[in-house]
Amino acid sequence: MSVRIAQEDLAVFLDAGAGLKIPVADLTPDAQFASLGVDSLAVLGLTAEIERRYHVKLTAEVTGSTSIAAFLRSVNEQLLAAA
Repeated sequence: MSVRIAQEDLAVFLDAGAGLKIPVADLTPDAQFASLGVDSLAVLGLTAEIERRYHVKLTAEVTGSTSIAAFLRSVNEQLLAAA
């Protein structure tokens, strides 16, 4: 089974994990978390939500991501490796 998180999923996880309602259209690959109002605590909540839903432990590389593309690439690589 292959799991891949997309921008649509990210919007749901940001809401559930950090209480942020960010439109999917704003979650473009080149968007920076900071420009979207996503601070480091929100990234931790987002990461915790993904870990809870997929029963994985993500590395610190994920929480250090500053762009949507880097975050999704790191998460998806780790989910693939855990599968």
